[in-house]
Amino acid sequence: MSGSFVGSEFAVMSKEECDLMFQHAKYIASHNEINQYKALDSLNAKREFLFRFWNNRDTDPSTPQNEFKIEYMKRLDYVNNNFTTRIKAGYLSDKGRVYLLYGEPDQKDYFPSEPNMKPYEIWFYSGIEGGVSFIFGDLTGFGSYELLHSTMRGEFKDENWVRRITTL
Repeated sequence: MSGSFVGSEFAVMSKEECDLMFQHAKYIASHNEINQYKALDSLNAKREFLFRFWNNRDTDPSTPQNEFKIEYMKRLDYVNNNFTTRIKAGYLSDKGRVYLLYGEPDQKDYFPSEPNMKPYEIWFYSGIEGGVSFIFGDLTGFGSYELLHSTMRGEFKDENWVRRITTL
């Protein structure tokens, strides 16, 4: 995807398209990049920022396409098609964020109807930090799963997560 900004998809994006694309990519943006984007005051500056943002993440600049961006956009489509609820777009959900960052889990365990418990899921990633898990619970009963606990460094931890899904 390297090459000229002028001939890129970014050169013709509207302000709304730029803002939405950056909103979709916020999970992979650094704190500094988020602040930089917020400070941009012109459409062209936003377009150029996004062009550089994705170019900097291109895993194989020798090819005409940006493999990283293509994979990320596939994940974005997946989370929006599978994790969107009536109140929240899939990419804004906890499951959507985890999927966007880490991809398809190696294993998913579903617990839709345990006695005296709200539905929950456990996702396992064996290739991260020697194996990590993410536990999501449907606390409202409307299919909006929240992250209750993770064993991954830097993620939300609550060793007593079971109490949040117990209905007794």
